[in-house]
Amino acid sequence: MTVVPELPVTHQPLSGQSTQRRRRSGPRDGESTEARRFLLPFAFMFTVFVIYGSLVPLHFQRHAWEEAWALFSNIRYLNLGIGSRADWVANILLFVPLAFLWLGVFWHAKSIVWRIVATLFVLLTCVSLSVAIEFVQIFFPPRTVSLNDIYAETIGATVGVFLWWLVGASVTRWYLGWRAAEGPMGFAQRLLYGYLFLLFGYNLLPLDLTISPAEIYHKWHAGRIFLIPFISGQTELVPRLYGYLTDVLIWIPAGLLAGLCSRHKTTQIWLKLTSAAALIEFLQIFVYTRVTDTTDIFTAGIGSAIGIWLALRWRPEQPDAEQPETGANTGGLVAGTLLWLALIFVVFWFPFDFRTDGAFLRSRIDEITTRVPFAIYYFGTEYRAITEVFHKVGFFFPLGMLFVLLGAKVRTAPPLLRKIAVLAGVAIVAASVEVGQLFLPGKFSDLTDCALEMAGGWAGAALAWRILSMRHIRPAHVTAPPRKNPWLFAGGLVLMLALLLLAAKFIPTVPYNVRKLIAAEHPVVSALALACAIAWLLGFPAWAAMHLATGSHRPTRMLPLLLIHGIGAWILFRISAPLEMIHKIVGTPILDWPWEWESIGRFLSLFTLWSVVSFGAVLISVRTRLPRAGGFLRVWAVATLALLPVIYVVVIKEAATDNLVELLVGGGAPMAFMWVAAGVFMLALAGAQLACALGSGMRVGAMRGLLWGATSFPLTYFALHAGFEPYIIKYGQVFSAFQFLLSQDRAHYAAPTELLLRYGFAHGILLFAIAASQAPFLGHIVLSNASRTKPAAPKQERRLGPRGT
Repeated sequence: MTVVPELPVTHQPLSGQSTQRRRRSGPRDGESTEARRFLLPFAFMFTVFVIYGSLVPLHFQRHAWEEAWALFSNIRYLNLGIGSRADWVANILLFVPLAFLWLGVFWHAKSIVWRIVATLFVLLTCVSLSVAIEFVQIFFPPRTVSLNDIYAETIGATVGVFLWWLVGASVTRWYLGWRAAEGPMGFAQRLLYGYLFLLFGYNLLPLDLTISPAEIYHKWHAGRIFLIPFISGQTELVPRLYGYLTDVLIWIPAGLLAGLCSRHKTTQIWLKLTSAAALIEFLQIFVYTRVTDTTDIFTAGIGSAIGIWLALRWRPEQPDAEQPETGANTGGLVAGTLLWLALIFVVFWFPFDFRTDGAFLRSRIDEITTRVPFAIYYFGTEYRAITEVFHKVGFFFPLGMLFVLLGAKVRTAPPLLRKIAVLAGVAIVAASVEVGQLFLPGKFSDLTDCALEMAGGWAGAALAWRILSMRHIRPAHVTAPPRKNPWLFAGGLVLMLALLLLAAKFIPTVPYNVRKLIAAEHPVVSALALACAIAWLLGFPAWAAMHLATGSHRPTRMLPLLLIHGIGAWILFRISAPLEMIHKIVGTPILDWPWEWESIGRFLSLFTLWSVVSFGAVLISVRTRLPRAGGFLRVWAVATLALLPVIYVVVIKEAATDNLVELLVGGGAPMAFMWVAAGVFMLALAGAQLACALGSGMRVGAMRGLLWGATSFPLTYFALHAGFEPYIIKYGQVFSAFQFLLSQDRAHYAAPTELLLRYGFAHGILLFAIAASQAPFLGHIVLSNASRTKPAAPKQERRLGPRGT
């Protein structure tokens, strides 16, 4: 039951009877005026939408006035079958909110005469608008002019005014209660009711209802009723997985909101939500064009369970002022944002068959610049149009909330600047999605979609700002040592990396050597294993630094950690990547050693270069916060000086293949090797500095991390450019080492401008991957040190007198 907040009264009622009469009479004058002001802009916007939507795609055709009037005078009622039943329902539903909103605007709290006059005026105006739209549609083919639309819209207007008489007062009280809600439970309850209303309404669209046994039998015979789960007619794996994923995601907000506002046990909440999903599937039997699938009940149960679990984690168990804000919370938020961004680009860019030829791009740009807004939604069913709107808005709504929550962690920036950054961030992501779709033949890039995506993200941001502004759930300002188990963040990072790697396999513009890393026989397992290997490769040095930061280990403890780093990397890469790809890098065995010992030795020698470089970058980044930092740096320097010659001899001089040697200047000259090592070190150092800032919630070292990240692009490029061979003659072609590493394939070597863009993109991905992998561990060190060194607040003298004296 929705709890209506108690409103202030101006006088004390004389009796309980008078109180009861006043409560039944509806909202008072001031409250009714406030509600009307709230409804007025929505009424205007919806009126514009009705008129514009009735004339799309705006193909104007001139007619003489007499000809148009003659055509309109002869319009007929069309006998349409069940296939056009949805058109009837769509026209009815179009005018229900129109009449409902305008009657709410003209409503008066006391005068019954004014209510009747307003009702007749709104009803007559809606019917007149319907007739006018049908007449104007004569000038805008291919719109169909018929009496069916006028009849349906008249029915809709009648239903709209009737609904306002029936529930208008409740809607007004609901709106006033929404604005007055301050506690998280009441707010979550109202959100839950609104979300379930949308969920039920959408799943029953297009409302082409039937109770005819014959029509239900035809629906079952046509394959639109699946009583056995997971046997739907979709045979392709990716669309099926996408369907399962979206069905799970749809029910996560319901579980989250129900878990936050309900006092019932979690099992009872889960059973109620799962029963609601079962009810939806049952009702869909009577919607002729909808597919009833019991699989949706299982996916709804999974999504509800995830939402309830999130609610249990987020529900406050202590006063907000006492709740610490941890680095792990920030790391989890960063991981969730990155994962959601990856999901957005995968969903909107799949199957990644990009085309870059000029003629294709010019035609796509001409289409997007000449297409009127919402025109693309006209050429399809009403249900398909609503689905696409929810698709665009729904995926960007959580993104806006995540951006706001991330912005709330940056306390050094002014609130206005944070809000502008959030709005701009959503707009940049939406524009990037639509620009990317310009290159995809199977996608339709549209300015309308960009506007819908921005609206969804901004709506999510507005909701997040509303939540953060509430008195009981403002973010705390207490800094405390982070939790020492950041594996939730690591798990999210691995899933995000696996998703990106799996997507990269199907993107033809990705360098072919990267695409070959994913085994074709079992791509999902291979991508997941390779993601684990990358997370280990990038994140282990930071974990080792966190392990050494306890102060109970000698500096020489770092040496076995270097060995563990290499052995773990070999095991994970051996499991995830095809063996021939490893041989392409380290060479096919030539020494007749037993088993794979030669490959292991060569791999460890090559990997040690990254290991010592990344360990050094991490140690330098946290040197002021690490006990015995001088000792660790000395041990690292000695180990580096001792290992670099060994690495050079094994990897370059005694190489089993020329795949690496030919990429270096002079066939692997020592200076070329040192330049490449320096470039890798700059990248690792910038990633570690950025990880310190991210792990601390951008509260410690934010500017330093951003500056290191920005300057690493040119510094790393110049170092690698000095070490890489500019001219390689092979395969009957001449190309550079950069072209070999970054181009799409051997038949399409990148031109200089494209090559520079590819380098920037690859550098950015590596930099962000390093920072994300190391953020939870280095953030732990930074925040722990900050909590130990933070000066204690001065004690305040206790006041002996009463408060306010």
